[in-house]
Amino acid sequence: MIMPSLRGKDHVNFTHPNHIPFCIGDVDPDGPFVHVFNMATLDVVMSEFDTITDFTKYLNARADIIRSGRLSFSPSETEMVANYLQTIGPDGEHRFPMISDVRDAKLDSDTAIAFVQGEYACLVHSPEYQRREAANRISYEWDRLIGFFTHHVLNGTQFRILDTDPTFELAERGLRIMAREDRVQRRALASAIIGARKALEEQKAGRFTRIAVTHDRSTNEKVAYVFLVLAGANSMEQEDYRRVRATILETYCLATLHDYCDIKLCVGIAVMAISEEGESEDLIAIPQQKWTPKDIEELSVARKNFDVLQKPLKLKTSPFHVHATSFPPDPAFEGMSRQQRRALERQRAKQQGRVR
Repeated sequence: MIMPSLRGKDHVNFTHPNHIPFCIGDVDPDGPFVHVFNMATLDVVMSEFDTITDFTKYLNARADIIRSGRLSFSPSETEMVANYLQTIGPDGEHRFPMISDVRDAKLDSDTAIAFVQGEYACLVHSPEYQRREAANRISYEWDRLIGFFTHHVLNGTQFRILDTDPTFELAERGLRIMAREDRVQRRALASAIIGARKALEEQKAGRFTRIAVTHDRSTNEKVAYVFLVLAGANSMEQEDYRRVRATILETYCLATLHDYCDIKLCVGIAVMAISEEGESEDLIAIPQQKWTPKDIEELSVARKNFDVLQKPLKLKTSPFHVHATSFPPDPAFEGMSRQQRRALERQRAKQQGRVR
């Protein structure tokens, strides 16, 4: 049980009025917050928050609510997870419930909230949770790419591209940005790559490119992703194909950085067409630079030679941003007014009552 009233030595003082066996509160109230999990709850926490960004956001929110005085107790860690997942703030981010979320609650300093047993069990059996699980499936393509690139970095089997010997530093620059994307953002980024590959096949094109602008989760600086799909892997030598693909990818990245100087880093990912045999992906990461006349001239020539963004790139005024939530809405409600949604919800509630 989570008991925020237990502080420091209260945990081992059996005569303390707040002491209850097998409970945990604030272990070191005078220092940085110490999170304590058992094996069962740690598995739940790390499976529900399986990116570094989602995980650290949960830990920060957990420390805040336990030390805030707003939480009376929670029967277990899983109920903490359930309440965090089911509460969305005005900014679209998960958070723990507040007193103001409780109808008719007295907003005074002595009021605290408590979680009840069984909320997590109900959550994981709900249709909302199942839709979340289904929506997350595509995002694991992003995880696969991170694992693919990391494997070759650690084993020294990176392909030499752009006449540059691969190094840990060059790969790490891009991999860190990729790894900081949260689960919902990974859905959109993976969809962009998979969609680009499908679009190339449908259009029977030689190449297809998508550019997404987001923000570094650590610094909030603008970051651009360039996703390039290039056909021709089966019609030329692999070394020639990879060299051409990497050069085109680099040109797209440099063009993006040149046309949008407020973008601090461009991460390029190149993949093969779906219909071609084998598998190869390239990763490059290029930081913003001071543009000299020579740089601009060389980029202009490369743009012309490879027919890359001949006109200055025009991205949408608002950055690429995911408006989706962790729990996708019920498609049955799409296009309905609020009144219609509530009527359908009441009808479903009555049907569930009859089934029970």
